[in-house]
Amino acid sequence: MPEGRTQPLTSRVAIVTGSSSGIGRAIAGELAARGMQVVVTSRSPERAREAAAAISASGGAVVGLASELTERDAPAALVDRVVERFGRLDVLVNNAGAGQVADSEMLSLADWQRIIDIDLTAPFRCAQAAARPMLAAGRGVIVNVSSLVGHVGLARRAAYGAA
Repeated sequence: MPEGRTQPLTSRVAIVTGSSSGIGRAIAGELAARGMQVVVTSRSPERAREAAAAISASGGAVVGLASELTERDAPAALVDRVVERFGRLDVLVNNAGAGQVADSEMLSLADWQRIIDIDLTAPFRCAQAAARPMLAAGRGVIVNVSSLVGHVGLARRAAYGAA
């Protein structure tokens, strides 16, 4: 293939978590524009459907699915739904995340745990679930989106930086 050209991604299937807005939505849109079948996820069914419709309007093959990825079995259920619907899973982009600005000494354990669950545990469970069909197929890609805050730290973002 000539330099600068990419291989078409038609027939490939991707899940992009946290893709109803922001960076995740841009990633989902780009993958769809390159020919992938993309599953947009959000905790909100309405936001997942709206994002999928907007990306589809630009010519992409996109489905919106709601999933609360912090629930223990939700990542595996999401992957199962995608594999059942499309027959495969080629790419997982772990993008969903949350943060909270608070003084560390005032941050409640519940708030700490919520951020760790969203930003660290859910991507781990999603990767585990996605790896199963990918390993069975002999290929797949898992991308974990992270923040510079994990490297340089920011005041009042202890949980986010740790995750």
